[in-house]
Amino acid sequence: MSRFCTQILYRSEIFTCLNIVVVRLKEQPVCPKLRGIGLPGHSIQFEHTLEEELLSVIREQERLSMQDNNCQLSSRYYFQLADFYHCAKDYDKEAAILSRYARLDSIAGDELIQVYDRIERALKLYDIKVSGRLESSHLTLVSEDEPVGKFTIGSGSKTHFRVNPSLTPFSQKNHRVLTVCSAYTGRSDDDEIAQIALVLFEFNSESSEASRVLDTYVANRTTRKSIPTKTAMQFALVDKSTKRSVLDSAKILSLFELADFVVSHNDAEIERKLISLHFPQVADKPWYSSQKDIPWGALGYENKSLSTLARAHGEKAARTCLERASAICKLVQKFEPSAERTYLERLYHMTPMRPMVWTPELLKRSKNLTTNSSFTIARILALLIGGSAIVTCGCYFITWPI
Repeated sequence: MSRFCTQILYRSEIFTCLNIVVVRLKEQPVCPKLRGIGLPGHSIQFEHTLEEELLSVIREQERLSMQDNNCQLSSRYYFQLADFYHCAKDYDKEAAILSRYARLDSIAGDELIQVYDRIERALKLYDIKVSGRLESSHLTLVSEDEPVGKFTIGSGSKTHFRVNPSLTPFSQKNHRVLTVCSAYTGRSDDDEIAQIALVLFEFNSESSEASRVLDTYVANRTTRKSIPTKTAMQFALVDKSTKRSVLDSAKILSLFELADFVVSHNDAEIERKLISLHFPQVADKPWYSSQKDIPWGALGYENKSLSTLARAHGEKAARTCLERASAICKLVQKFEPSAERTYLERLYHMTPMRPMVWTPELLKRSKNLTTNSSFTIARILALLIGGSAIVTCGCYFITWPI
């Protein structure tokens, strides 16, 4: 396949747009000013027609969404047009169409951060182009010998379902699963949890009511480090500093204790580490990643992002931590393509993440966090009764005037 097609046709949905444009080119005469120029004349008309086709579709779906709030906008046309501008090296237009998409209310959190990253890259390329360090060549339509189509290369071994004979058969027991999603200030050992959401549900494939949510919990936490703007936008945190609050340790530990195993999606290892710094007891819990432990690519899904997978399975895109924890809960209960088993059953038979390694730095960090958390609770209790909190030899005493 040609270099042009490799760049612009890697999104399968654009094939339809290209076919429409090619048909219209055959029906329309060449502009008199371009007559006799040959292929370049057609390529200019092709670009203009493709751009107008995509823009007209975008305008129409935006108009329909304004009339009906339940009408969901499709992101593919925005990205197709952005890809077109990128191949044409019109980086300012690429950034503009992506910014137009980013302003939509329906955009999901994990998509939003990816869109802003791409906008930044497009603007950097535009600056390089304007400065003259990037040679801009005009996009032309080149011939292609290979038939246009989508080919998926997969391996049957990647989707082979393995059964662990040492476990009780999946259908013969109730499974209590805790899905987790949290927002944090970063990925390093000294970063902190800013918001956490937990959804505990029970699943039994043999029951008429296969699943039921047992409990949920969501809370913000005061962080010493500032929350990055992208994280605040991704998880819809209204105030980046978050309101001052304390995590309910008893509630969180009880939910983890009731669960047979835990499931996260994005950066499950980092999420487990940062949560375990506050609650070391949960580090030994069997923990899975619904993003990495399920072979989404081999199962036919090109994107592993939670919102994309949720929409592909008929669910709404998730943004807040609680919405994302609920989305993981619903996603793992879905059936695999052309199979009579759920993703949850696949996770059940897999080996959980390797045990967390406690370095001296992590142990020290965890001790400081748990100590500060206990003293914060003591201070709150002291304020409620009009007294003060005192720490002595690792113990907390609340005093008040008699």
